[in-house]
Amino acid sequence: MPSPSNYVLFTAADTAGMYTKTLEDFENHLVNNVLFEDKLLIQDGYLVDSTFLLKHLERTNRGGSLFEKAASNGLVIPAYRQRGTRSLRDALAIMEKDYGSNVHLEIGKFDPVLAGRLFECVDQGNQAFYWPAMEGTHLGEEFGKLVRQELQKNDHMEAVLTAGNKPHLEELWAKTRLWRTDLIDQAEERTREKNQRGIQRSEIFLLLHSEYKISNITELPEGHPDKWAATAFLRWVTQCHQLNMSRIFGSSVHLLEYEAAADFVPDNVLRSPDPYPVMDMEPIVCEVDLPKPGLLLGYFKKKLDSLLDIRRDLGQAYLEALRTWRTTPTWRNKSEVRQGLVKYCEKICKYYLENTEPQKWLIQIRNGLGQPIGMAAALFHGIAAIAFKEGARTGVKMLSNSYHLNTTLNPSIRKTDVHIYHPDDPEIGRPRAGAL
Repeated sequence: MPSPSNYVLFTAADTAGMYTKTLEDFENHLVNNVLFEDKLLIQDGYLVDSTFLLKHLERTNRGGSLFEKAASNGLVIPAYRQRGTRSLRDALAIMEKDYGSNVHLEIGKFDPVLAGRLFECVDQGNQAFYWPAMEGTHLGEEFGKLVRQELQKNDHMEAVLTAGNKPHLEELWAKTRLWRTDLIDQAEERTREKNQRGIQRSEIFLLLHSEYKISNITELPEGHPDKWAATAFLRWVTQCHQLNMSRIFGSSVHLLEYEAAADFVPDNVLRSPDPYPVMDMEPIVCEVDLPKPGLLLGYFKKKLDSLLDIRRDLGQAYLEALRTWRTTPTWRNKSEVRQGLVKYCEKICKYYLENTEPQKWLIQIRNGLGQPIGMAAALFHGIAAIAFKEGARTGVKMLSNSYHLNTTLNPSIRKTDVHIYHPDDPEIGRPRAGAL
């Protein structure tokens, strides 16, 4: 079984997480991860319940999508909940039994031929990771503990309140009280009725949606007085879900969205020194030429094998250096990552995109558990990061991986992930008070 220590939990495929807003967003995340990450670890539930993953496959003929090519080449690692699972189709049958008839997975809404393509490419990768069966540890139970720890206790709130977020976070804390208490208790009971342990996130979502007679929180009108609070609550639940999963899997994680005026879960979880060891806290910072992810995908639309060739032919020195630095964070290994990344980006621009004008990107790579740092250091924070932004701009749109902050509310940081930002969104950099 592969070790997930150098892998990243690919949460762009988490439809319930609500953070991947468009197919373009999903594909940008996918391009970034294929080029700059070691392997993508994807929970079995994400694989069969991702609207955008299935739409991504739907745009091409059999075997023609970037995901299919990446998966069949072993870059996608399915994380199966039951040991001995031999295929994604088998995993789907197990999930349907675990979650019961109330949950309708996205894969059932698409053409069975499309589902067959997904099953085929994941199985062709011939790799699988199984949820750890550690004594005294169960994913659902640990998720339940984390949800209660973060959403039902008041004694940690002062640690994450700032002048910028205090009014909004206190308002949200009051408006979400019944969801944080009674609804979570009901979700645990419903999970137990299915002979499952802990809390299933799907039960929390189903209960909240049923209050408003909707199937998804996005269906609540923008002017509805509860939409901000309900969206924030579900985002907190999702952050607990993704952080808990990465912690038990032993992988990195991408938190794709962070609202500084409303969020606090990552700050609390990541401040804890256990189980994350203190490693190298000084980031790599360098400037490179690099095209937009969307340009890369468009350029190779008819020859996606070439996109994987970039990684294989040009990126091996960088990826090997990154793996080494993750496990042995010495100054020499850090230097190797910097040199490898700069050369990798130069080769991408020179060899594959001769007729495309590249952009200047400021790249920051962080490894290990760092202390909170101020906004002067960077416009982003994440659970360890490789962050890309155009150097001269102050506003950046997150295209991939992790979360960014609009104020000085800062979490600790661990591991290394790839983050790519782009400066075309006027909303980034503004406080988002009162609406999401």
